Amino acid sequence: VVYPGLIVWFDPQDSSTLFQDSACTTAASADGNPVGCLRDKSGKNHHALQATAALRPVFRAAGIQNFPSIRFDGSNDILSAPNSAEFNNMGGFTTFAIFYAMTVDGQPRAIYSKRIDQSNISFSAFLFTSNK
Repeated sequence: VVYPGLIVWFDPQDSSTLFQDSACTTAASADGNPVGCLRDKSGKNHHALQATAALRPVFRAAGIQNFPSIRFDGSNDILSAPNSAEFNNMGGFTTFAIFYAMTVDGQPRAIYSKRIDQSNISFSAFLFTSNK
């Protein structure tokens, strides 16, 4: 099912969208597999990719609340979707994300971000952790 106005849809609970490599050819179905490709289910091919093996998050079969999830190390793991004009100048948007912070250190952790250039950010969402 594709919804009108949907630009991107990532669903790590759908094992058919997870791959170990950025070419999206080797399934990431076992706990601990690296995730180099998270396929976009919107039909617009905004797949999130990571070509560098050391920067890939891992698949957790029983992650948050025992549901399949992707675990980022909080240091350098990142998945990036290709730049698209569809993400520019949006009048508004809705995001739904489930996440759990493993580190409480007061540092910002990006959930997602879209840069127009080095100086301008179109939109972003960050999590700031604190023990207060």
